[in-house]
Amino acid sequence: MKQGSLSRVWMRCTGKGREQLVKKVLAVSLSAAMMVSFLPANRVNAASATKQYVNMRTTFKTLQVGQKNRMTLKNNTVGWKIQKISTNDESIASVSGRTQNSFQIQAVAVGRTTVKAVLKTTSRKNIHPKPCGAE
Repeated sequence: MKQGSLSRVWMRCTGKGREQLVKKVLAVSLSAAMMVSFLPANRVNAASATKQYVNMRTTFKTLQVGQKNRMTLKNNTVGWKIQKISTNDESIASVSGRTQNSFQIQAVAVGRTTVKAVLKTTSRKNIHPKPCGAE
């Protein structure tokens, strides 16, 4: 036997070779994990990135007592309409002046409340999935 092969066998038996092998494997797997983490997880097409959803012009607003704020829909391309508006506490903020695309909030007293708006559209079509086995 060659001198080099005996030393390799001895290193494997004592565990020093395995320890170095494990260190190398962990280093390679760590570098591979780092490379994968730099890849973008969600690639968005340019067409879908420009697609905007309907939302309210302001979602959070602090008002002084007596101050009014008009909330309007933006990016309303599908024809959404405001169907219902509600507040958690009418003694803090009142809702008035509702139209199809906007409504007005007026602060009545000092406090905190949540205003919710329910939207509806008729231009969307219902697509029902086919039942299992149907063709």
